[in-house]
Amino acid sequence: MAIEVENVGGLQIWRRFVIAVLWLVIPSLLGLIVATINHEHGSIGFVVLGIYVGASGAIGYMVLSLSPSFRRLKTRTRIIACTTAAALPVITIAMYLSLFSAAGIAAAYACICGVTAAQLEARWFA
Repeated sequence: MAIEVENVGGLQIWRRFVIAVLWLVIPSLLGLIVATINHEHGSIGFVVLGIYVGASGAIGYMVLSLSPSFRRLKTRTRIIACTTAAALPVITIAMYLSLFSAAGIAAAYACICGVTAAQLEARWFA
């Protein structure tokens, strides 16, 4: 006897959870990669930035995916919405603290993760 998992908007809850975990992992790994390449030049900052982008992306994705109107959006629009939800809080803080390079890095982390998450969603929907 198999246990049925609730299917909300065409994508099962466990699959949404996996994508939210990807939002946590990918930017953090990108931060580690950049820190490894840069050696001593603010390396912990890149990792922390990746963790912040990942956390806001995971929370943003889970909240947005609960909305029926979000689930009806096309892939490109979903990427933009998730990327904005992930990067905007971090960019706002970075700009307030006059850390302009951090704002650009946060946007890059969010774009890479947004495209990856959208590709995974598209495969699961197909």
